[in-house]
Amino acid sequence: MTKKTIKILFISHSAGLYGAEKSLLILLKNIDRTRFSPIVMLPCTGPLEEEIKILNIPVIVLPYKLKITTKKYKLTAYIFFRYLWQIIIFTQRLIKLIKLHKIDVVYTNTSIIPIGALAALIARVPHVWHIRELIKNDKFFKIVPPGLVINFIKLFSKKIIANSKITAEQFYSNYSSIKKIEVIYNGVEIINEPATDTKIDTLLKNNWCVAVIGTIQPSKGQETAIRALNLITNKIPNIKLLIIGDGEKIYLNHLNKLISDFQLQKYVLFTGFRKDIFNILNHCRILLCPSIVESFGRTIIEAMAKGIPAIGTNTGGIKEIIEDGFSGYLVPIGDENILSEKIYFLFQNPRKAELMGKRGIKIVKEKFNIPQYITSIEHVIIETNAAKKLL
Repeated sequence: MTKKTIKILFISHSAGLYGAEKSLLILLKNIDRTRFSPIVMLPCTGPLEEEIKILNIPVIVLPYKLKITTKKYKLTAYIFFRYLWQIIIFTQRLIKLIKLHKIDVVYTNTSIIPIGALAALIARVPHVWHIRELIKNDKFFKIVPPGLVINFIKLFSKKIIANSKITAEQFYSNYSSIKKIEVIYNGVEIINEPATDTKIDTLLKNNWCVAVIGTIQPSKGQETAIRALNLITNKIPNIKLLIIGDGEKIYLNHLNKLISDFQLQKYVLFTGFRKDIFNILNHCRILLCPSIVESFGRTIIEAMAKGIPAIGTNTGGIKEIIEDGFSGYLVPIGDENILSEKIYFLFQNPRKAELMGKRGIKIVKEKFNIPQYITSIEHVIIETNAAKKLL
């Protein structure tokens, strides 16, 4: 007799290929299909959908892009009630899908989508919430009170997965909360492929490259990287700062003005969003993570997996990845002076940089490997499914 698989409905807030979506994709690629049957729900079509279809995993597109914010993050009565109405409509649709596909566990991949938790409750199906945000610092929760969100997540989840210890700590209020939470670090593939993009090869030839990878927005600290660059171009004439990602147009314009004011045009390259991050990293000597707020820092472990030392801010989940002075450096938030000093030190000491890179590879293999990531999440899903009997 064939053993019944656990049917999981994974809900993603986006069909892009950014940090949360990459982590979900790695899970889908490696989950044991003899024990689990995944279905993925997306708010629209996009690159994530294309990657999932290659895996022969069913994808449901339900246009649930719930928006409560305006450009200036001001909440009006109209926006608030429209948001509530959207939640009601899409929750009802989701309940029907859960029943139609006989879902055993609902798994929400980010904190900003509430409909999975609500639909799971009404459909009497256990819910897992994978939290990847520092809720009190996330711009979305400038509108929705963070305390309300944290309590909602705790109340409407059988299990909570946090991507770092600092993310988990937001939910520690009593023993029952602590029992719900599992800290599971993201896993990353070790990819040692040579560079294949000849256009990038030509563009970056003979340059000493450092990179910032992530959505272009103030919290990612690209401005600090540009200000640090301005302090060392006279010391490293062939330095090139790669700013990888897309994002907010207003902030991008601000960065371009800063670059123009400092006359750094020939030292900075905006690549836009790149799917081939490992290919780009082949050209980089250092990964910079100058974030003001960061719950984890996936780009850091991607760089470490390639043997590239990282310099990150001494905040959030970054402190759980970089061992200061061992696999990279931690610097104060917004301090371009110290950031530039660390960059220049590694430029002057390539053997030190190489040693840090080797240590980084070892740390990724031991702490941020895929088998550990997959096994831990599978265990949470099995445990959550077992709780179905109590609903």
